[in-house]
Amino acid sequence: MKHRSGLLAASTTAIACCALVLSSGCKKKSDEAKVSTTEEREADRKSDALKKPEHLLGEAHVSDPGAFFDRAKESVTGTAKLFFPSSVAALLENTVRLDHRIANEVDFSKGLDVAWIAEGEVADASANAKRDPAMLVGMRVRDGLAVAHLLGESRKSAKSGKGGLYRSDKERDPLYFLRDNVLLVVVSSGALGRLDATFDFDGAARYLATPTDNRGLQVHVEEEGLRDVVVPQLRDKWDNSRRALEGQADAMKREKSRAADYGDPNALLVEIDRVVQDRLAAIATLKSADFHAELGPVTSFEIKVAPSTMDSSAPSLVSPAPAALFEAPADAAVAALLHSTEDSRAELKKNVAAFLAGGSFKLPDKKALGEMASNFLDGRGDDLVLSLHPAPYEGMLLRTRPKD
Repeated sequence: MKHRSGLLAASTTAIACCALVLSSGCKKKSDEAKVSTTEEREADRKSDALKKPEHLLGEAHVSDPGAFFDRAKESVTGTAKLFFPSSVAALLENTVRLDHRIANEVDFSKGLDVAWIAEGEVADASANAKRDPAMLVGMRVRDGLAVAHLLGESRKSAKSGKGGLYRSDKERDPLYFLRDNVLLVVVSSGALGRLDATFDFDGAARYLATPTDNRGLQVHVEEEGLRDVVVPQLRDKWDNSRRALEGQADAMKREKSRAADYGDPNALLVEIDRVVQDRLAAIATLKSADFHAELGPVTSFEIKVAPSTMDSSAPSLVSPAPAALFEAPADAAVAALLHSTEDSRAELKKNVAAFLAGGSFKLPDKKALGEMASNFLDGRGDDLVLSLHPAPYEGMLLRTRPKD
């Protein structure tokens, strides 16, 4: 998906705002040395000496949190700006309860990393524990000794590898791990003691602190994270929304004391629910998913998924040809590329016909809507570009290459 104007819609639900700005270039000789160093770092991160943390469900990285956050904040407009955090430090204080004194020691021009960890035995014992994994937030501090002093003032400390663990007796206060100038803030809704006893915080700090070439906000979710965390949480959110919409439909029906003019809202929700459940089932079969965002003169979002070949009966997600996206008008604020196949459109035709047959549509409307949907699905191409346009030509445009 591409966002082509300077305005960025503030419609984030689950991904917290973190950040990136690119470092400046050097002379040719220095650039060559930089490339070599980067390759060594990437090789080090993939080597056996630097293993991924156990039970890793997903991770995120931002090279320059401060700059990324400032760009995101500039794009927020309207009443949402009143509730937007003032800084990255304020965001972390609200979300992971980072001590404000320690936040003052964090260098937010350097990388910020997040890892989501299933808590071993706890994850196997409870479905809720699977949905609420521990979260490790890694950041760089300017003076490790000063931070160690602040942490030790009101927290119990214990040696762990080459670093130290700091725990407070206060409820909901996070666990801290400090190694040199790398600080981990650990937030958990489960039995943190079990994670504490078995988890390699030292290795996790080394893994998260290793530089990468990723630019912007990069999020990677493993298969287990998609199946056990993302899909159940999305399903819970949709179930809550569906129940609320059903309640509104019933209330409107009681208020008017008659059926809806254009179809039964509850029948429509049944069809929408079927589509949502199919998509969730497809997500649950993926091997991994990656999300990348860059904010700037041209703001871009990219999602990549790796389908699993293990379950051939599961619904499939097909990757469209990205070139079709650039057929959207240049003045579009947001453009999205949707891909379908003849089989999926044939299935959709059956579902539309079933919906119209079961709804409370008048016969002329039912016939007209059915013919319109059938002709569109038969004639459209595999790729469909949806674009949203700001004023003065405010509206939505659908564009496809017709087959018939």
